[in-house]
Amino acid sequence: MSASERHTRVAFDDALRSLEDEVLRMGGMVSGLLQRAVAALQAGDRAAAASVVADDAGVDALHLDIEQRVVALLATQQPMAGDLRVVTSILGIAIDLERLGDHAEGIARLAPFRGRSSLARSVVDLSYMTGVVRGMLHDALEAFTRRDPVLAQAVATRDATVDALNEQVFRVLLTHMAEQPRRLSEAIDLVMAAMRLERAGDHVTNIAERVVYAATGVLRPLGGSRAPA
Repeated sequence: MSASERHTRVAFDDALRSLEDEVLRMGGMVSGLLQRAVAALQAGDRAAAASVVADDAGVDALHLDIEQRVVALLATQQPMAGDLRVVTSILGIAIDLERLGDHAEGIARLAPFRGRSSLARSVVDLSYMTGVVRGMLHDALEAFTRRDPVLAQAVATRDATVDALNEQVFRVLLTHMAEQPRRLSEAIDLVMAAMRLERAGDHVTNIAERVVYAATGVLRPLGGSRAPA
């Protein structure tokens, strides 16, 4: 390898590491937004909800920055097959992280309509669902850092837990709707929040698929059918 080629390789590796760092930072931001959004919903905290909505703009901006940098890297470096998988996986992961931020924002936007809702606080599975999704996200990003397809596969299997919790929340709220019809609108909003968490789990599974692709070159579904948004 010539000196020029070594310089090009070092520059590419530096750019790739920087992109990976940005993806991890974006993941941390999104994880925090999910936790804060559900907490705001359960407490009926309008100020906290507004903060989540405002901070989602930072996730969107980071996604656009990653996308632009990926395009520039592809245009200037022309990476080989293995590197190309990693670069395109970074782009795919950033897209799913942006969608996760959207779901956090959507949950937060429900909070101002609830006040300090005893019903929202009583549906403890929303908090538990959030914890499961955030744990999946943490491990999916760890799997990406380590290029670990086994860990990524394990993350995807946990999406079934999120699906089951979504169904459980729906059954609990359905009972509330029947017993307290005056709180129908409130219960429906909480059902919508649980559905967003379920879709968040789907997006984390998408991230796990990208990790497997980056590590092995095989892009295949992990788990069941998933919502695209």
